[in-house]
Amino acid sequence: MSKSNKGAQLRVTSEAEAAEQRASKARWLSRLFEDPASVASQTAAAYAELLDEALLDVAVEAHREAKLGLAPDPPPPPHAPPRPLDPLPGAKGPTDVFGQAHPPSAMEQITCMKCGRKVAAGRFAPHLEKCLGGGRQSSRHATRRGAG
Repeated sequence: MSKSNKGAQLRVTSEAEAAEQRASKARWLSRLFEDPASVASQTAAAYAELLDEALLDVAVEAHREAKLGLAPDPPPPPHAPPRPLDPLPGAKGPTDVFGQAHPPSAMEQITCMKCGRKVAAGRFAPHLEKCLGGGRQSSRHATRRGAG
């Protein structure tokens, strides 16, 4: 038998012996805990009771804090910085939250048929109202004309 082989055999023997010693200690402890009147069994039972009581207290307190809103907010999860959304395919110009494209009608210029001025499409209705004699001030002017 070579020297390296002997070392491996000794290691196997020592590992087997160590496993046997651990099993022997486990059997000894098992016998101690089988007898409910033994000191080890009573100590383990008392320790288990204390541990159960402490865990129950922590759980009840955490539940109470969460229910009443007293618990501190958990730290926010780490996340990537926000990036702009990709444009929808086929959409021209700005879109609303539903993805509908806004018509560029507010940018169009419309010529007033009464005065001939070019007015932005978004302002055409108020302009036409003033141009045709309506609007907010028209009733005041009519009252002044009738009184004066």
